[in-house]
Amino acid sequence: MIKNIFNIILLIFTTFVIFSFFQTVFLFSKQKDITNKIINQYQYQYFINEKYNYLDTIIKAVEAQYQKLLKEYKFSTLRCLQNKTNEIKNILDTLNKLKYKKVSLFLLDYLQKIKKVQIDILNLNYKVIASNNLNNINKKLNKPPCNFLQNKECLINKNNTTILITYYPQYNLIIKTQINKIVKINEIKTSIIQTLKNLPNIIIYDHNKLIKGHFNKDYFYIFEEFKPLKIFIGIGINYSELEKLNRKINIEINNIIYKTILKFIFIYILIIIIFYILIFSYLKSKLKILDKNLQKLKEKTVYDKLTSLLNREGFEELFKEKNYKYFMLIDLDNFKYINDTFGHDIGDEVLKEFAWQLKKHFKEDLIGRWGGDEFIIATNKQKEEITQHFKDINKKLKEIQLKFDKNPQKILSTSVGVATNINFPLEELFKNADLALYKVKKTKKGKVLFFKDIDYIKIEKDDLK
Repeated sequence: MIKNIFNIILLIFTTFVIFSFFQTVFLFSKQKDITNKIINQYQYQYFINEKYNYLDTIIKAVEAQYQKLLKEYKFSTLRCLQNKTNEIKNILDTLNKLKYKKVSLFLLDYLQKIKKVQIDILNLNYKVIASNNLNNINKKLNKPPCNFLQNKECLINKNNTTILITYYPQYNLIIKTQINKIVKINEIKTSIIQTLKNLPNIIIYDHNKLIKGHFNKDYFYIFEEFKPLKIFIGIGINYSELEKLNRKINIEINNIIYKTILKFIFIYILIIIIFYILIFSYLKSKLKILDKNLQKLKEKTVYDKLTSLLNREGFEELFKEKNYKYFMLIDLDNFKYINDTFGHDIGDEVLKEFAWQLKKHFKEDLIGRWGGDEFIIATNKQKEEITQHFKDINKKLKEIQLKFDKNPQKILSTSVGVATNINFPLEELFKNADLALYKVKKTKKGKVLFFKDIDYIKIEKDDLK
């Protein structure tokens, strides 16, 4: 049934396409003469407007480049001021660290060597204490228009000068940095003219001086002025091009017809595609359901149900995908005491809380439950950071235990063995970590021991439990 309906739709649409094609060709042949007459009347205006639009586009592009160059100059001036201000701040910080008392004398000597940027250093009474301009020394300046309670830095543009005023609270000083703005118009004009030279078929005049192009007796010319720099941009129009316009328009009309036919073909193909999409959408929805079920099944196979951590299989699979610095085997000390004394429900809650603590302290690391009260972690954290994390976790475990065990006979804590040669296979790393964990359990529980440190640790009798 569906196949028959589809065939009928294809037949109807194919008939429509064929009819539209012949109709378009027929209309074109009837309207061709009328179109040519209209074009002959307006071709001159059309052609000239096209050239003016081209010139207008050039002017707009040059204006954008001009504004960009002006902004770049302003930003470079501001960066220059900020760099000089930061340079003074760094000197002040250095003098502070060295506890150098004659700060103003040092700055006075230093600033006098700076010639390009005018810098004055004032106290809170706006009195100059250091400057590279001898005339400013001990001369009171007008209070700068800056509210240092709201903003510790402000920028002022006055006449041809840019001033950056910065409050430096460490010394209660005001740094006034300024530079004369000299806009290099000639450099900007050179850049603009270089851009224009790369454009084809134009003539460039700068102050009645021909920069690019030449005149042709078979052309007439139109000009536009880029006023900020007084550059004239012109374009020549060949008389013979106007005569060719009729033929070009005919080609354009033919292109329109071809495009119309192509549109019909495109719509035809699109309808066929939509038809097949409707057929396969049902199958796609079923595949999505199947994919979700497979994802749920995968999560069940790689995650521990109680703690939501990776199980052995999930840990081993992800461990291969990334290099880690350390591999840890963690054991909950005296967990059997918790289970035997308070029951497995409390024990399960402890395991879940412990798993949450591991996630909290080792967020970006690989964490898994090996089985029972044994857990595994692969990490790139530093040795000291690992040790500190487990100290924090042990404190938290003690708080958790006291909530249900008011008078604990045995303390809940973690013992950790760490394998340090991460280039070994996972089985070898587990053996090394297990040996380090064994040493911890035999000496003093609640500690972290790295496998490479085992040979340097002496096991005293008083430490044995």
